[in-house]
Amino acid sequence: MIRKKLAWHWGQYLIPTEWEAMNYSLHSEKGALQFFTREGLQATYSWRTVAGLPDHRRIQAELCRMTLRDNVLEKVKEPSMEFQHWGDFQICLCKQANLVSASLHIPANNILIDWRFSFSELTLDIYRETLSSYKTNDADRVHWVFQDMGCRLPDNFYPNEVKVMPGSSMAQFSTYRHEKVILRRWALPEELLGKRSLEEYGVWLMKHLNRKILKSEAHTIGPNPAISITYNEMGKFGFEGLIGSWWRGLSTIWKDEASKRVYAFENYGPKGKKLPSLEESWL
Repeated sequence: MIRKKLAWHWGQYLIPTEWEAMNYSLHSEKGALQFFTREGLQATYSWRTVAGLPDHRRIQAELCRMTLRDNVLEKVKEPSMEFQHWGDFQICLCKQANLVSASLHIPANNILIDWRFSFSELTLDIYRETLSSYKTNDADRVHWVFQDMGCRLPDNFYPNEVKVMPGSSMAQFSTYRHEKVILRRWALPEELLGKRSLEEYGVWLMKHLNRKILKSEAHTIGPNPAISITYNEMGKFGFEGLIGSWWRGLSTIWKDEASKRVYAFENYGPKGKKLPSLEESWL
């Protein structure tokens, strides 16, 4: 099976290419991602802060009982459960609840990771391969990979906005000092650009975002045409927003000929801040 990389809070995985994530949770303390195909919900990935060492079996057994109470018309006194280990994960298989649950405790961060899948003999190997691909994601540089784009950012950056729309995706990452990194992806470049060149589209986008263009430069990234635009962005926080201070930014937009997508990597922030570059960050 062909797989794609997913990296979000607390984990990196290789998941089936058909799975599309929805409802991205932004907070590192508690959240979830849901994965859908045309057939419906396939998996849920969640994480939460816990106090102390969790009792995996008790938590998973209670989850099976709750699922049965919610979804099964027939009353079942005690569901039949099978416990296993797949790699680093504690697994609970419950056919009666149509549930496969997987949990992993990260003691250094007091985080409990939880995966939930629909039980099917035909898809158990898919779930097993997904969990076996797990890598930690809490180093000095954290990976963020989703919607066919990704970056590697210092651990003081966190996601504070994600938009997934038909034909386009955007994610913004920030620090508490308001440094910004923005990833963008557009499908159907012919429809996006129309009769405009890539440079003309980039200039239009910056003006649409109310940015003051300082200079633009056409170049290439490998075999792909690209445009880099240096701009000023109006300061938005605290005293800088009151006095109209400008923040310097750089947006690089390129057309990937192989994937037939248009991508952008942007960074901006208050004066004197060293911002992550495209070269060191893009995955």
